[in-house]
Amino acid sequence: MGVEAGYSYKTILYTMKYVKTQITEEFASRRFHDMNHKINYAMVIIWNNIDFINGRVKAMERQKELTEIETKKRLAEKERLSNVEKLPYQRKSKTSGKARWAWLEDEK
Repeated sequence: MGVEAGYSYKTILYTMKYVKTQITEEFASRRFHDMNHKINYAMVIIWNNIDFINGRVKAMERQKELTEIETKKRLAEKERLSNVEKLPYQRKSKTSGKARWAWLEDEK
């Protein structure tokens, strides 16, 4: 436990919130010799859960980055499509509607 892992304050805060109920339940059910023993026990509970929370925080940050990248891509695509010059529609044939099928009536 003497090795410094370098966790962010956000990770430590989320870990403390995550284990708060567990710590309060343990404090109520156990007897401690002194305040130092009580604090050390709380720190052990936090230490046992901090890697799990750190992984969750990193995954959350990565997901946020991916969402921002996807949003930027969509905005760039929307901008690109808005700059496309639209050509007027032109018919392939000059005939339309009933005139198109007039050749069938001529054979009768």
